[in-house]
Amino acid sequence: MRLPTRLTTGGVLLLLSTVLSAAASTAAPAVEPEGPASDGLIVEFRPGTDGDPSRTDLPEIEGIRLSVAVPMANDRVLVRTQPADLSRATRDDVIRRLAADHRVVSVEPNLRIAAPNSEDPYYSYQWDLHEDTAGMRVPEAWDQGARGAGVTVAVLDTGITKHPDLDGNVVGGYDFLSNAAAARDGDGRDANPADEGDWTTFGQCEKSRPGRPSTWHGTHVAGTVAAVGDNSVGVTGVAPQARLVPVRVLGACGGTVADISDAIVWASGGPVPGVPANPNPARVLNLSLGGTNACPRAYSAALKSATGRGATVVIAAGNDNQPASRATPANCGGNTIVVAALNRAGGKAGYSNYGETVDIAAPGGDTENAAADGILSTWNQGQTTLGDAGYGYMEGTSMAAPHVAGLAALLLGLDGTLAPDDLKSVIQLTARALPGDCPDGCGTGLADAGAAVRFLLTT
Repeated sequence: MRLPTRLTTGGVLLLLSTVLSAAASTAAPAVEPEGPASDGLIVEFRPGTDGDPSRTDLPEIEGIRLSVAVPMANDRVLVRTQPADLSRATRDDVIRRLAADHRVVSVEPNLRIAAPNSEDPYYSYQWDLHEDTAGMRVPEAWDQGARGAGVTVAVLDTGITKHPDLDGNVVGGYDFLSNAAAARDGDGRDANPADEGDWTTFGQCEKSRPGRPSTWHGTHVAGTVAAVGDNSVGVTGVAPQARLVPVRVLGACGGTVADISDAIVWASGGPVPGVPANPNPARVLNLSLGGTNACPRAYSAALKSATGRGATVVIAAGNDNQPASRATPANCGGNTIVVAALNRAGGKAGYSNYGETVDIAAPGGDTENAAADGILSTWNQGQTTLGDAGYGYMEGTSMAAPHVAGLAALLLGLDGTLAPDDLKSVIQLTARALPGDCPDGCGTGLADAGAAVRFLLTT
């Protein structure tokens, strides 16, 4: 079974030092919003203005009443308007007219100042989180108090590597690779989910198939879900306070249905013969993996048991530009969430699967023209075996799925009673229309974290 991530030549996976210049050159220009949040006006009076400035009568301007709310230092007062919610154009007109008063030196909006959305230095390159066009508007969810605290997300993938942007959120985990050669750790299943590298040599997996370097796929996926936020390191995840349970199911040449099925059961808190119980049962499972065949019965049974225990399972739609009904486990049905990938313009990424099987779309990136149009996340710099921790851009439905898994964690952090079908409904109902094209179907639209959290809090 092959990894679903679509790797291309030309450096899809790059050291961060290599890609920052590209990111800077392709970043979308900032757009000033129609009405920056403000709370009245700050008016500076000329020294020697007759009387107490705090008692100064202010004119009514075009039906807008002005009143001094708070006297300030340095001959200034805070002035409130009635109505308070002025459009930017109206507010600017009031400022111009008030500034024309002979007693006034200056007038400026009393802007609301908030802590930055993230203190992480590479957050600005995470267009998938914050850009308005095709980003998931994750900062809007954070601003409403959603961070994923107390929610456990299992990432069923190649395992995980030590990383300063992940270690603080990782709890437990397990290695379900039963083939010791594929696992490269000298044994079969064990309690160590570390990624030993999934590099291959020519012909190792299929006759005449080229070799490739290690992908560190699980580390990248885990970072999108829940890289530690506001730690002044690297990037941030969609749910920066969620807990991560890495479950290793993919090694050299991929994984097997048997190992992945057992891992689904275990990750969601179910029993697996010969394996200790999971002390950290996950409420969300991310499966950024797949193959092209009918759904195996073992998958169906495992997924049904996981959702029956209250776990939401998020699955990548696949990267073959074909109906997702041909990809498994995306085609296994049930209460899972199947995710297609969008490019930075908000259209279906060229590689992404599509169709009625897809439930929702999320940013997956497209690095064909620029690495910075991919998804930036945690990574490792080793070509085969483990190297230094780093960051890299990747593309694929593998990158789209963890965005939705992170969103599920944000919602569960606010309401832990949500069942899998409830979560799926909220995510689908609050999706926004795709900015670009997906003529053959990408679910109900682009997942919108801010809208989903707002819906949950107000409904």
